[in-house]
Amino acid sequence: MTLLKAGALCVITGLATAPARSAEPCHGLQGCQVPLGSYQAYLPTAPARQIVLFFHGFGSSGRIELSIEPFRQWAEREQVALLLPDGLDRRWQVVEGATGSRDDAAFAIEVLADARQRWSLGDLPAVASGFSLGGSMVWKLACAGRPEFTGFVALSGAFWEPAAKACKAVGVPVFHFHGTDDEVVPMQGRMVRSGARQAPVEKAFAAMWRGKQCKEPQSWNTVADPPAPLACQRADACQSPGEFMFCQHVEGHSFRLQWLSYALARIPVPSR
Repeated sequence: MTLLKAGALCVITGLATAPARSAEPCHGLQGCQVPLGSYQAYLPTAPARQIVLFFHGFGSSGRIELSIEPFRQWAEREQVALLLPDGLDRRWQVVEGATGSRDDAAFAIEVLADARQRWSLGDLPAVASGFSLGGSMVWKLACAGRPEFTGFVALSGAFWEPAAKACKAVGVPVFHFHGTDDEVVPMQGRMVRSGARQAPVEKAFAAMWRGKQCKEPQSWNTVADPPAPLACQRADACQSPGEFMFCQHVEGHSFRLQWLSYALARIPVPSR
């Protein structure tokens, strides 16, 4: 088991070497260019089964994450077309109402559309995932009910204040992974040096509870046999389709790639 850190990216991995060298298109520091920015990409040797748009954490970049060999090995094994967008100044605009130089939600959709055309990915299902501040981007897209994605997987990041009170109808699976001992993005929230405040994770859960029209008051069912060391719970009696699941662990501000695989395996792949 290896603990890797790159900027704000922290991944715990335990993978073997990839069976074959795969394509890393858009070579160079600038990566793939679209009108609103740039992104990196990794295409598996075998035909991709799905797309994962992964948002980096604060201080990282798509190039840094592409350089992490276990991440590429994971994409190869899972047959995932991995898209790694670059945040402006290595961050994402996730605070509602804040003024910024780019609409990062629009940028994400632009990256997805460009990749589909650039590599003839057609209508492959796409999942949005991200770590830390990238996880906050996932919650932003999920709560907006973005129809371009067939699932959302947030890792150690949720809303910032002012947090949404209720999400739009979300008819696809939503997964949240978080360390109960996370001191970088504590589950109870905290104020950062800029004066912005991370919202308590429970506010994101409450908003999604309403978006998925789950039974009130909140009730969670224990999920049997998640991969160690996760303890997972599933929202009870939701009217909107797609699971809503929370998995906690005691490994701080980090995640394991096998957890992302666990979530992807629970996201139905539409027949083509």
